[in-house]
Amino acid sequence: MGYHVWRRVHGPGSERRLITAGPYAFVRNPLYTGTLLVSAGVALMSGSWIIIGVYVVVFWGGYRAIILWEEGKLRGEFGGQYHGYLEGTPRLVPRLRRWKDRHGTFSFSTMMRCMEPAKTVAFLLALVLMLYLKS
Repeated sequence: MGYHVWRRVHGPGSERRLITAGPYAFVRNPLYTGTLLVSAGVALMSGSWIIIGVYVVVFWGGYRAIILWEEGKLRGEFGGQYHGYLEGTPRLVPRLRRWKDRHGTFSFSTMMRCMEPAKTVAFLLALVLMLYLKS
């Protein structure tokens, strides 16, 4: 989240840039990749084929629609620059080779504004509680 840009401003200095640095240099949707891994792990830990099936339908159906919509918006906003990035960077499964033309910098304050540390602690507490209740 430290590479993600959340501000929506207008006027001078408000130009949006395509972020291709950090995790975005390896995969176009690093936040969705992380969500995929975490939610797949939780679904598998449940041991329930129903939960696993629902996960597959919801994640792959829902996220596919969101990702395709976002890609359309980015094509319209960044044109050829996004097309090159799209062709050279995988959607969800990272490659070991980084995108060559990286733009963007990490911002600790952006990460903190997005509450990432609090979300991580809450997730870990929920995971511990789930493991405790299951045993």
